Amino acid sequence: DGRFAFSGYDRFWYSLQSDQRLHAVKIYGITDRPVYRPKQKVDYKFWVRNVGYDLTKAEDSEFANYNVNVKLIGKNNKTVFDKTLKTDEYGGCQGNWEIPEDADLGVYHLNVTVVSPQQPGVRRKPRIASNISFRVEEYKKPEFEVLVEAPDEPVALGDVVTAKIKAKYYFGSPVVNGQVKYKVTRTAYDQRWYPYDPWDWLYGSGYWWFSGDYTWYPGWSRWGCIAPGPWWIHRGSPPPEVVLSNTVEIGPDGEVEIKIDTALAKAIHGDQDHKYEITAEVVDESRRTIVGQGSVLVSRKPFKVFTWMNQGYYKVGDTMNASFKAQTLDSKPVTGKGKVVLYRISYNEQGEPKETAVQEWELNPSEDGTASQKIAATQAGQYRISYTVTDRQGNQIEGGSLFSIRGAGFDGKEYRFNDLEIVVEKK
Repeated sequence: DGRFAFSGYDRFWYSLQSDQRLHAVKIYGITDRPVYRPKQKVDYKFWVRNVGYDLTKAEDSEFANYNVNVKLIGKNNKTVFDKTLKTDEYGGCQGNWEIPEDADLGVYHLNVTVVSPQQPGVRRKPRIASNISFRVEEYKKPEFEVLVEAPDEPVALGDVVTAKIKAKYYFGSPVVNGQVKYKVTRTAYDQRWYPYDPWDWLYGSGYWWFSGDYTWYPGWSRWGCIAPGPWWIHRGSPPPEVVLSNTVEIGPDGEVEIKIDTALAKAIHGDQDHKYEITAEVVDESRRTIVGQGSVLVSRKPFKVFTWMNQGYYKVGDTMNASFKAQTLDSKPVTGKGKVVLYRISYNEQGEPKETAVQEWELNPSEDGTASQKIAATQAGQYRISYTVTDRQGNQIEGGSLFSIRGAGFDGKEYRFNDLEIVVEKK
């Protein structure tokens, strides 16, 4: 009957601007720097203006030659000065304050108050206030440093991590009379690595990644690689977990040793890698406080093998190129013995995959941990490429990726995929 309708507008809204918001008075203020030392001069300036792009000449200069109250509030809410300034033709006023040598250190607030004249038919606050802040600090050259020494290489999940906190004066002697307050926090560490591409600067690292997340495929969580998510979706992370916190006396050698047991993290979060951050505050006998920080990575596996193909899918007769990279959690390359296996996938009546090895190659990673293998696409179907690396310590880790070869008679019905997949052929 010619009628039509629109739907989906529940995600859109339009905010009606109130008269009070469109006819407001704003105060904007600045200082010439955010931090000062005693005996320096603070220069500040404020502007009092009507808001709007359609102001009349009278509204634009309404606050010219106007009295503005400026009050400086210091430590313990103490009033340092309280004065009245007169604005110029643009509604601006400025002043300065010479900081005394014995001024309190900390944050200061400049509070500005103006009484706005009432206009007929316009509702707005008759009293407008604003404030800005700055700090007064006295610089003292540090006399000692605090170092947190933790393992440089990733530690196996479940092991005990030993870290040392060292405090020493710059002339070489250790800090012997003092206290150490330390805190150790744990966060999940996600090693997202994708091969470099010249257009990463524009689209983001891994924008071209062809393989999807096949979480339903047996073993994928062990050998698969997570695809990068859309840039507009922020992957939030939980707050750090405090695993250790204590205050102790520093040792006669200026050191404190702490031990971090990762067994609990393995029991609760055994499917994740972790990062432990150590923060140490050392107070010497002069009550001077210096902070030092360090961190250590804790890995569930000795290293990881990344696997990817140079196209999203292939056609019978194409030459495929499979690439691999083996590296530790801190991105150091892994070398050793490598083996590539190409599996053809079939499914039973219950939809369970069965893999049949089609070809195998002995292929060792190079010094930078990378390797590549060219393969001829001879038969249509669904496949998995597997690359297993055995390092010099005997640790054996597998990486893999799923892909398809299209050809005569291939319609995908006898194979299994994600509920919805959009796979491009090439970059």
